[in-house]
Amino acid sequence: MQTDTVEAVLDRLTERLPLAEQIASLNSRQLRFYRSICFELIARGEAIVPDSSAREDVLALAERDLVVMDADRGAVLGAYPVTTEHTPHKLKMGARAFHAMCAFDAVSVAPILEVSVHIESQCAATGGAIDFMQTATRTPRLDRPVWVGIAWQDTCQCAAHSLCRDMVFLSSEHAADEWRQQKTVSVLTLEDAIRAGQQFFTPVLQPIRAQLAL
Repeated sequence: MQTDTVEAVLDRLTERLPLAEQIASLNSRQLRFYRSICFELIARGEAIVPDSSAREDVLALAERDLVVMDADRGAVLGAYPVTTEHTPHKLKMGARAFHAMCAFDAVSVAPILEVSVHIESQCAATGGAIDFMQTATRTPRLDRPVWVGIAWQDTCQCAAHSLCRDMVFLSSEHAADEWRQQKTVSVLTLEDAIRAGQQFFTPVLQPIRAQLAL
């Protein structure tokens, strides 16, 4: 089956969601706050309600699409790649449980945080279960190959609620072929998706790895 290169996918993804560029644009206070948000979401698996003194920093992060907000509560629901919103992609790290924004995000956590992650999801084409353990250093050995598909679209200022909804697992070559006929898509092997995710999210997660002491 035809798949896309890691480089091509990273180029298109960075164009739509330039996380590294947006992080680099933060001032030192905003950067510390952003990293604390990422840490708290992974460590607690709960939405975060910052105090009023952090309002400007929260808004600065939201404007850059670095966090996902609940406007009514003023709560931070997620920061790529993890979220407290319910998505098809559930992650478990020991006693910690939360969700990934998308399939691409789901396979990015283990290699960067250097942990083992249990991923539960479903095939976007068939609805069949996707369930595997991913370690920090090895591509999961599955009974059947799994692909990661990305349907390219504009982020509409919140990739988590647009682009991420169509970054999915596909459970067979037939399912991947069927799915890619319907959309403007890229399809990656699971191994290539992990490599791409590791490169994309290193600026986000690597600085908080030591804090988590996982």
